[in-house]
Amino acid sequence: MLYIASALQPTSIVDSKLVPGFTSPGSQSLLLAKPDRVEVWDVEASGLVQKGSIQVWGNIISVEIVDVKGARPHILVLLSPPSARLLLLTFSGALAVTSTMALVPPTPSLRRAEFFTSVIAHESTALVSLWVGVLSCIEMEVEKEKGRRKSVATDGKLVFKDNYNINVREHNLLSIAFLPQPLPSGPLASFLYLTPGQSLQMQTRLLSPTSHSFTDMSSPIDVASPSGEAVDANTDFSDIPFSCPAARRILPVPGKNRMALIMGDEYSVLYSITLVAAPPARRRSSVASGPSISPRASAKRSPQNEMIGGGQGKRRKSSTSKSDEKWEMKPVFRIRQGFGTVLAATVLRSDERGASVLIGDDNGRATAIGWEHGEGILESTRVQILDLGLISPPSSLTPFSPNHIFITSTAGDHQLVRLQPGSSSKIQPKRDAEPEVEQVQGSLEVIERWMNLAPVKDFTVVSDESGAVSHLIVASGAATSNSLRIVRSGVGMEDTMVIEGVTDVQRMWTLGERILLSTTSSTAMITLEPAEVELCAALASTSTIAAGMIGDKLVTVKEGGVDVWSDLASGSQASWPASGVVTAAIGGGHVAVAVASQVVVLTNGIKELGTINASAASLAITSTTLAIGTWTNEILLYSLSDLSTPTTIVNDYHANSLTFHTKLLAGLSDGSLVVYDLDGLTVKSRKVSSLGTRPLELHPVQGWEGEEQILAVGLTERMSVLFGSKDRVDFSAVSRKDVTAATSVKTAQGQALVLATSIGLVITKVNSLKKLSVQTLDLKEKSVTKLAHLEGVLAAGCVTRSMSSGTGEIYQAGVLELRDPVTMRVIGNMELFEREVITTLQPVVLLGRSYLAVGTAIFSSEADFEDAVLDNEYRVTAKDGRVMIIEPTPEVNMITLLKTNGPVHDLKVIHGFLAVAAASRISINRLTPGPMATLVELSAFSSAFIAQHLSVAPRTSEHPEDRLVVGDGMRSIFVLDVDEGSGEIFGDQRDMATHCVLGMEGVRDGGAGVVVSDGHSNLLTFRFKQEIETAASFGLHEDVVRFRHGSLAPPTSALDVINPDLLYATADGRLGMIGELTPSAAKTMDDLQRNMARLMKGPGIEWKDWRRGGSELIKRETAGFVDGDFVQIFLDSEEQDKVLAGSNVHERVQKVVKGSNEAADRGDVSRLLEAVAGLH
Repeated sequence: MLYIASALQPTSIVDSKLVPGFTSPGSQSLLLAKPDRVEVWDVEASGLVQKGSIQVWGNIISVEIVDVKGARPHILVLLSPPSARLLLLTFSGALAVTSTMALVPPTPSLRRAEFFTSVIAHESTALVSLWVGVLSCIEMEVEKEKGRRKSVATDGKLVFKDNYNINVREHNLLSIAFLPQPLPSGPLASFLYLTPGQSLQMQTRLLSPTSHSFTDMSSPIDVASPSGEAVDANTDFSDIPFSCPAARRILPVPGKNRMALIMGDEYSVLYSITLVAAPPARRRSSVASGPSISPRASAKRSPQNEMIGGGQGKRRKSSTSKSDEKWEMKPVFRIRQGFGTVLAATVLRSDERGASVLIGDDNGRATAIGWEHGEGILESTRVQILDLGLISPPSSLTPFSPNHIFITSTAGDHQLVRLQPGSSSKIQPKRDAEPEVEQVQGSLEVIERWMNLAPVKDFTVVSDESGAVSHLIVASGAATSNSLRIVRSGVGMEDTMVIEGVTDVQRMWTLGERILLSTTSSTAMITLEPAEVELCAALASTSTIAAGMIGDKLVTVKEGGVDVWSDLASGSQASWPASGVVTAAIGGGHVAVAVASQVVVLTNGIKELGTINASAASLAITSTTLAIGTWTNEILLYSLSDLSTPTTIVNDYHANSLTFHTKLLAGLSDGSLVVYDLDGLTVKSRKVSSLGTRPLELHPVQGWEGEEQILAVGLTERMSVLFGSKDRVDFSAVSRKDVTAATSVKTAQGQALVLATSIGLVITKVNSLKKLSVQTLDLKEKSVTKLAHLEGVLAAGCVTRSMSSGTGEIYQAGVLELRDPVTMRVIGNMELFEREVITTLQPVVLLGRSYLAVGTAIFSSEADFEDAVLDNEYRVTAKDGRVMIIEPTPEVNMITLLKTNGPVHDLKVIHGFLAVAAASRISINRLTPGPMATLVELSAFSSAFIAQHLSVAPRTSEHPEDRLVVGDGMRSIFVLDVDEGSGEIFGDQRDMATHCVLGMEGVRDGGAGVVVSDGHSNLLTFRFKQEIETAASFGLHEDVVRFRHGSLAPPTSALDVINPDLLYATADGRLGMIGELTPSAAKTMDDLQRNMARLMKGPGIEWKDWRRGGSELIKRETAGFVDGDFVQIFLDSEEQDKVLAGSNVHERVQKVVKGSNEAADRGDVSRLLEAVAGLH
């Protein structure tokens, strides 16, 4: 059974809202919608302060504010299919779901997902567009509470009241928006849609909540040709007054005038919706009310006439409005912001004088538009357009003030910017009907920036000298926000000071604001602030074994005994002499000293309390308990009130160091950390983790403040930080290897660690515990699409793409770069052919030498090249490709190349031959030796639809030779037998299911196999026995862009529980791990997941429904996977006993002990979960 969990949750933000009074009266709260959760932050003078978050089991599309009289502010959260539903959230001490509603298409077999997906709200009414030709209308109301007077209720909770579907004529709906100033009979909505005749039209309609219908309030207007001029392929839309070709979005402008800005890919036009005298003819859209379950429908029935049964299943009759009102939409002005698809827009200011808006496009250009009204609504005396420069391609723009904007993105980092206008110039309109526009060249200042890893395009693993994972390099971003990210596991640290020249430090202790340190031959004291420190010769001239405060006096232990100091400059007050002190510990007002084969316990530093016969390797002491680690692999626990009767703990290795916190921590000589949970002298539980292979030295950290407290620093061949969270002790690795001692100190910037290194003392601030630290190298318009790591070299396949906002012309060029994998410095490059892009990079060994194998795709036209680069899709449109074998040197020496018919998708080495997957063909090639090396084809396999991925399955008892696995981009997998001597393909096995393989890598899951990410956002595993066996399935609901072998934490830290085998990254920026559980751990975890799935439910959905995979037509339950993100909830659950017990005796969570099943208790389960949590 496999364990899957996230090391980094998605960091992109799909939407954001600023909500007044959400968390408390007078507050300003920023709502952030990430792909799988909603967070709320209060905007305060000191910055953003997080108030809460809630995870939703689904993929968030958008959020909307709901403001209803008599109720506190609420948020609508729209989740996408296949588990489409709407959540209603509010804040009451924490984010809480007040109501949920499933959104089901009226006829699932006839409907497909609409490409416009959004939720909009007006007071207690909301509209959702999820399916072609159907709008879901949702009504809300204040929850009725007994004894509550409606006249004084201002903080009621909203709940969903009704949901009905309205069929609309438009099947290509682009945008909907509620207009300001609703009518007494209902709100007005503007529709922007593409007609079957390919014209862009906009129309205003009235939503009637009573009749569940829309009424046309204006005639449709062609926004590409408002004057009615005929258009064709050669039309110059700049010559048509108020033309807005490629219009995509409607932005309502608040105010007493009903106005909306229509935004296209080059122009934006302001429209006014006004009442005129003549009555228009109106017709009503067909309507459906009641339950969301549809009756059976004929496949030939028109969606315009389709009805949904409500109540008795009766159909409503159409009716027409008797109103004589006529509404007209008229353009006010047009501005040209330049080429680029508008992704987000917001209103910065709107009053009786005019308004201003900010828009951002997919190229990262920010443009502000401002205008002032003239004498009439349709006149504008002044129109300004401000070019502000580059930002991340925005998913939302949230103004904190007219000049301070919070920018979220799904394709770059999130930013807080300050707008700064500059000089202006006049732009004359092309037609007299259009007003003059004033062009202003502004700028913006990025005040703060938050990391967003999405969209991930590829990642690779960089190993250190020992073969362990050093860090990951991730290619992410889009447009002008491309970047390479260095991702390291462990504690995030920031060095604030280095005291050079202080070397040979063996031990350190914190004494208030001072640090006492000991070298091999001396003792010294330092301060971070200027101060006079003088030590007497008796203390300064010898090495110190232990030090600490007892009362207000400093106690030190040296080889010659114990000293209690009253004045450090003049000498000691008292001493306890001894000879040959081996080790010592100070704590709880006591001193424990190991001399020869005895341990002496002292009170007040000099008064003997008792003597124990034991050969001590390590000691730890509190006010009540003494722990002695012996050289015979035992830990002896004594009560200070009775030093005659110990409790003995036996280990496989001796305790190299000991320290007490709320638990006893033991660092063993094999590098293991053992955490003992004690009840007096009784061991309630123990947890073992590996922090390295050398003896583990624990350096205690005293008095660390915060929710997560640093307890100690562990030193083996690398450094780890031990910290406590609630009642658990955990650890996280640090990428430092030359640390010899550690302690903590308080600085002006807060608490910090002091690390003794080979260059001196390093004062370092801890920014995060047990999180991934990320460093960013901005590449701007250079997009890295493929990555590979060779020894000492990072290979990157790049495409530089830029577009002129003035002409729309696009420049694109491909290049292969070689970089230093640590500094990211470019050390070599090779330009590619025109319209050529790198599709795969693989380190290979051919003829006993290491090379870089490069596969490319070559496009026949610029249009195909542009589409492929934008979509990262090379499978169909490329007609040719190349395979290049390169020596990864600064000169980028090409050994040989091979031309292919179609793009090269993947490359692998099997039996010393190079396997090439190009288009639908797999060929086996031999590299000939000599100065004129060539690739000679030996055999080929052409039965694949799209040969997308290759993997090598290792030999097993069923199959004595390595085999080549092919992942098909339209089907499933093929397994090919390749002759080890001749390279001939002589046999194959096939799985012809339509999985559409997007990613593939070898994995162990009850035997050799592969894990596959398919075209339906599932993870599947296949075992290679006599036949191909389907093993496991998991509904991830995200697209995996790459699997890589490796582990973010040392794999040895939990080998008795899991073998971490794979890392994966999704396009949304999620980094995760997959590993095979041991049989014992798999039994306990599987039982735990089963019981939790029955007891714990998400917002409006059960876990098994959320993780259900398969396709739209054929669903598949999750099996063979343990969802680590889900089962880890157990550690903080208040229902642990219910989960462990299950609903009956047969559902009790069990563990495997010597081949038999026994009931698992809370400690057993917690130890398992904490062990695997250390890996992610």
